[in-house]
Amino acid sequence: MYSAPRQDTGGSYTAAPPAYSQASSSREPLVGEEWDVPDDFKHGVNVSECDLINSKAFVRKVYSILFIQLLMTTVVAGIMMYNPNVRFWVQEKYEYFFSVYGKMPLYLKLK
Repeated sequence: MYSAPRQDTGGSYTAAPPAYSQASSSREPLVGEEWDVPDDFKHGVNVSECDLINSKAFVRKVYSILFIQLLMTTVVAGIMMYNPNVRFWVQEKYEYFFSVYGKMPLYLKLK
């Protein structure tokens, strides 16, 4: 069994590192080249061109992410509206929100 080279207190190694293994001459095929890969997983395929099962799974994933984002936004807005301490802090520290929302036009312009 091989043990990793160790450094002595002077900072130099006590043994040489192991030799690299010889690279094999046979390369693995690229996606879709020699393997039997469906067209749904190749680059440049739109969702509308995919198999119906994959298309529905993609749409389900997108809508679930959107739902989670909207749910989290609703929860944060509810906390800011109905918790008096948080509402007071937000109203008192409005500069933070202006600095965040003031950058939105810049983000949209750079997009």
